[in-house]
Amino acid sequence: MIVMCAIANENGIVYWNNDIPILEKITTNLISNIDYEINHRKCFPSHPRAEGYSIQYVVEDGNIFISSSTEGFPQRTCFAFLTELIDNWYDGELESKSKKVIQSEVTDMMSYFSTNPDCDKIQQLNKKVDEVSSILQENIETLLVREENTKSLKNKSEMLNYKAGEFKKEADRVEKQTCLQNYCCCCFFIWKCCGCKYCWPCCD
Repeated sequence: MIVMCAIANENGIVYWNNDIPILEKITTNLISNIDYEINHRKCFPSHPRAEGYSIQYVVEDGNIFISSSTEGFPQRTCFAFLTELIDNWYDGELESKSKKVIQSEVTDMMSYFSTNPDCDKIQQLNKKVDEVSSILQENIETLLVREENTKSLKNKSEMLNYKAGEFKKEADRVEKQTCLQNYCCCCFFIWKCCGCKYCWPCCD
């Protein structure tokens, strides 16, 4: 999270928001040795001498805007905070206000950039990429399930067709056997009723 903010120029500190002694010493030393004539920005990663805090600053038009953050906090978010601070300062939204009002508004900005994940554009982009990837994964899984279901239905259809063919063969066989039995029964009935000499000449 962002724990310190300062605005200064060649004449000294204009605004200060800090409760950490080590950062006061580092920031004072930085302000006294910076080149105010060239617009630039820089970041000092966390270091044991700074008790793990990192320092970021932007020099623009003779002013230096400084922030400090805890170890592991995204540097790009700190620079996004400084960019917002600079815009508000040069737009007159902060520069023309009292120190008490500036303190309140800058504290709110520090809190907002420290806790709101939407401030990190890359994190937002990564989040959207993850969401799209998750949707694509779900779609692929759905397609695979549908493909498996289609294969299963095809196999079942083939099995049903096979069984239907076997059933038809069995039905035809039973039908032929029944017809044969009926024919034999009819012949036997006629032979009994009419006598064998009319039905079977070979019996004479």
